[in-house]
Amino acid sequence: MEITGQALFPVTTGSAYRTQATEDQVALAATVSLIDPAADETVATALTDAHGVFRMNSTSALSAGEAYYLEAVKGLNDNAVGSDAARERTLIDFNGNWQSITQGPLIINQTTTALCIIASLNQGTVTPAKLINTVVLGAVRNGIPDTFLDTGTGISQSAFEQVYPLVTQALASDFDPFDAVVFNGTAFVTKSNLGLVIDRILPDPAAVGATVTIWGSGFGSGDTVTFAGGATATILSATANELQVQVPVGAQTGNVTVTVGTSGSASVPFTVLPDVSGGVSAS
Repeated sequence: MEITGQALFPVTTGSAYRTQATEDQVALAATVSLIDPAADETVATALTDAHGVFRMNSTSALSAGEAYYLEAVKGLNDNAVGSDAARERTLIDFNGNWQSITQGPLIINQTTTALCIIASLNQGTVTPAKLINTVVLGAVRNGIPDTFLDTGTGISQSAFEQVYPLVTQALASDFDPFDAVVFNGTAFVTKSNLGLVIDRILPDPAAVGATVTIWGSGFGSGDTVTFAGGATATILSATANELQVQVPVGAQTGNVTVTVGTSGSASVPFTVLPDVSGGVSAS
């Protein structure tokens, strides 16, 4: 039972973002998985070719009329430790033949990803199977390159138009949109809009004088990074999603706190390695 489709990650000429590298770079790095949400398991996998095209054969018994996830995953920053993997997703079902969110060819792109995110965050009001055949590819509407036919889906046009640019923003910032986009009770936003978030520090542990990277969102060049023991770190570089700092003299094992102006602070545990030369040591 073969499934044939194409995974399309955004491409911007000359961009430094890994998710917006050349089509060949992205497509060759993508793995596609067929996921049965009812059993919460992957039932088949495939790899894309240089154009994002994949062919997948499932030997599992699939239920007619049941919606399955088809997910493409691409590791970011050359799959470096501490980096995200970007996911794009669509929904498919089998009823004599495979059908997906997109009318015509089976495409996994930002449009289908936005709809899957909304469906996942609103499980009580959205039936995934009702999203089948609701996207007209290449039909521009309100600045979005595909048209979503929202009638009867449980997803409003305004919600779709709110989430689509958030998916684009997440991918452009080298973040997984399924992790970056949330619903705050009244609107869909990215985590960075909710305030400061720290995901992790790498490497951990590290010694005084070592350069470490703090990953998260909501950062800025004017932030203050304080290690346990009260030592303030020198920020070597800063973006909205990562801070590179040098572990300062006086740093101790405990929480590292990032403070962003007057908007708040966040902390994460960190271990300082002993100074074998007899200087500063972890407490």
